[in-house]
Amino acid sequence: MIANYFKIGFRILIRQRSYTLLNIIGLAVGIAVFVFIYLYVQSEIRYDRHWADKNQIYRVTSKFNLDGNIDSAALTPFRLANEFEENFPEVQLATNLLYTDPSDVNDVTSLIYNDEVFEVSDITLGNSNVYKIFDYNLVEGIPEHSLSEPYTMVISTDVAKMIFGEEPALGKKLKTLRREYTVTGVYEKQCRPSHLFFDAVVSLSSLPEKDLKMLLEDWFWINCYTYIKLADTVNISDFQKRFNDVFSEKMAEYILDKNLQIEGYSRYKLEPISDVHYNTALLYDSPSNIDKLYLYIFGIIAAFILLTASINYINLATAKSLKRAKEIGVRKVLGAYRKQLTVQYISESLILTFIAFFLALSLVELLMPQFNQLVDKQLTLVGSLFTKDGIFFGFLLILAVFVLSIISGSFPAFILSAFRPVNVLKGGNILLGKDGKQIISAGRLRKFLVTIQFFVAIGMIISTLIIYQQMSFLNNQYLGFEKDNVIVINVPQDTAYKHRSDDFLSALKNHSGIHELSASNSVPGYTSGRRIFYVGDTAEGSLIGLNVFITDTNFFKLLKVPFIEGNNFSEKYDKGIRNQYIINEAAVEFLELENPVGTELTMPQMKSGKIIGVVNNFNVTSLHQKVEPLVFIYNPRHRYVMLKTNDEHREEAIHHVKKTWKQFNEGQFLHFSFLNEKLESLYGRDKKMLSLFIYFSFFVIFISSLGLYGLSSFLIEQRTKEISIRKILGGSKTQIVILLVKDYLRLVLLAGILVSPLVYYLMNKWLGSFAYQISINGWYFLFGILITVAIAFLTVLVRSFKVVRRSPAFALKYE
Repeated sequence: MIANYFKIGFRILIRQRSYTLLNIIGLAVGIAVFVFIYLYVQSEIRYDRHWADKNQIYRVTSKFNLDGNIDSAALTPFRLANEFEENFPEVQLATNLLYTDPSDVNDVTSLIYNDEVFEVSDITLGNSNVYKIFDYNLVEGIPEHSLSEPYTMVISTDVAKMIFGEEPALGKKLKTLRREYTVTGVYEKQCRPSHLFFDAVVSLSSLPEKDLKMLLEDWFWINCYTYIKLADTVNISDFQKRFNDVFSEKMAEYILDKNLQIEGYSRYKLEPISDVHYNTALLYDSPSNIDKLYLYIFGIIAAFILLTASINYINLATAKSLKRAKEIGVRKVLGAYRKQLTVQYISESLILTFIAFFLALSLVELLMPQFNQLVDKQLTLVGSLFTKDGIFFGFLLILAVFVLSIISGSFPAFILSAFRPVNVLKGGNILLGKDGKQIISAGRLRKFLVTIQFFVAIGMIISTLIIYQQMSFLNNQYLGFEKDNVIVINVPQDTAYKHRSDDFLSALKNHSGIHELSASNSVPGYTSGRRIFYVGDTAEGSLIGLNVFITDTNFFKLLKVPFIEGNNFSEKYDKGIRNQYIINEAAVEFLELENPVGTELTMPQMKSGKIIGVVNNFNVTSLHQKVEPLVFIYNPRHRYVMLKTNDEHREEAIHHVKKTWKQFNEGQFLHFSFLNEKLESLYGRDKKMLSLFIYFSFFVIFISSLGLYGLSSFLIEQRTKEISIRKILGGSKTQIVILLVKDYLRLVLLAGILVSPLVYYLMNKWLGSFAYQISINGWYFLFGILITVAIAFLTVLVRSFKVVRRSPAFALKYE
């Protein structure tokens, strides 16, 4: 019996090809986009949720106030881990991971094995507690002893396979440019996402004893990430208060002992490991972190896209069901029960929705490579849906499709099947119940659902326009320096390079395509350092934290940063001028200096220095942040080399760089980038959001237009006789078309008015993350509504013309 319902259902759907095709395409596209967004959001919310003791693991973050300047950072003093273990028994384990610059993708380390050089992108320093707190699977070695000895290293399985192939790595020797290490462990890098991005860990005890002693003493040098594992009975808020009180006392003793003048405070906060990925407010944190607002926005978009596709389906189902009213009447006259009619219509709905569901999954699998490229991930449908973590969503998705089938089939199944056959066969009002009263207005229901569709479409279009305009504004904003045609080279940090660096730089400059050269430790777009200074007399002044850039004498000339007053660093390097400083306008304002040039500026435990110059403000970070107070320190030691070229000689300059590198750095990999591209990469999250919004807007408009075309086709077909009579009575084609279109245009305007406040609120909140932003004005809303009006008008117009151009005799020949 059930098989017969599905058999008849298939026949009816095949007979109604256009209706079936519109429904399947719209629903399949909607489900596919929903699944894509889910996969992306799921990949983000899974960060650091796979650790066995995730509810007990915390990262320690810093908040410090020096003379009113408040900053929060992901880094902490090195000594903090030891302080936790020594003073608080509820801390089961604590560890440090030394900071490496996550903003520099070219910051790699060369490992040498059998005279062959291999590149490892992220190497950090830590102790054996790393593998006790985080339950990495060590395929070789013992976690408790893996990093207990100096000059030992634990590597990932990826690195082990790259260097040793299938051979065991344990006990093998690996050289860096400075020293040799013994491999004491190989860990399996989790396939699940984590903010811990290292590929190898070197034992902390490998550091020179002098450096270790300095790290263990200093309370104000923030240089590492600190993680602790707590007992599961700890009250976090009480514990935070206790350890901050203890640390404040110890810092006060340190300040007194070192005779420092500090006005301010330092506080530390525990951050659950599963929340780290969503914190974008900290200095020196991972650039892969994402604001939760983005995930909420994408979640809302996913729900609305699925809702839009569902509304299409329900609208078309109700419109089509009205045409089958006489069929219901005939079936009931011939003895069909209401239950049989209900099962028949729901079976048709199930067939259609499940065909669309499996087509959607096929589309997802087919387009997954392009989607991965768009979001910069390695997602798979099988790995995300049909696994232990994803099976629940897979079940919910199937349940949602089943519920959608029931809802969309409910109008013909439960309402039309309840009508009296005599009313239906007479051609009377099929929406009348037994007492002659109206049960439901299908027209009002459809208008409500169409308004919701346009609500979503207009919201997406306006949001996309605002995001696009903001990104264009950022790209065209003058940063205060010339960023184009600047090549940035990462240079080796070994002792051998220091001896040959002068010759290397001279050879680089010796080319007509190279106009300027600067060798420095700091470059715009990369993470800058931070130091504390005395301003003025060290006996009276207090310590203030300021961002620092370590540069050479040609830094400002290459970037064309103008001086407001004072002079550049001296062309001749002399130890006597090492403590001369240049500051920017923001620093002058922050330090409230009336005559900055000549003002004393001193780092603790260093010889005093003076400000010799002031430069214009320029943005060294993304435009999410305002220009911050900045101190430039002269030092010939460098990590980067910047070369200025032009469009005409660009390729020649790159060829010269490669040739010169090979001559002076044989056996080492060359890594270079262009400064403008690096600065553009600072907006990676925002550009990803723009790209996704553009695609999602297109799909929302496509689904809405598809549904509007199908719905208008059925409704206009119902009014064929009315249209023919109007033409006979003298109605023009234009008048009739306006009559058919105006109702839909009213719905578009209503949806635009309703969605505008919500879009304004959400986009204003997003723009608030930028220090430099566009202002939202009415033109974005007007333009978004007009685009949707034009699309709706053209969609209905195409169908209307087909009917209007038809001869009235065709529709009235049987009357």
